[in-house]
Amino acid sequence: MERTEVVLGKVKGEVQLFSDDKKAGKMDISVIGSKLTVYHTEVSDEFEGRGFAKILLEKHWMRLA
Repeated sequence: MERTEVVLGKVKGEVQLFSDDKKAGKMDISVIGSKLTVYHTEVSDEFEGRGFAKILLEKHWMRLA
């Protein structure tokens, strides 16, 4: 079974997504108060079409709620 994990990146404003310990994508963001701004979302070619960009957004937004 595949394991996905969303973590705050080492770069400020970057959220990373890992699938079975392999980096699958990232999202560049800023958070001011309760307002989340997403500047860029990127998913590696091998993970396209699996809803990983949505996972990045949903999991990070839930942390802010």
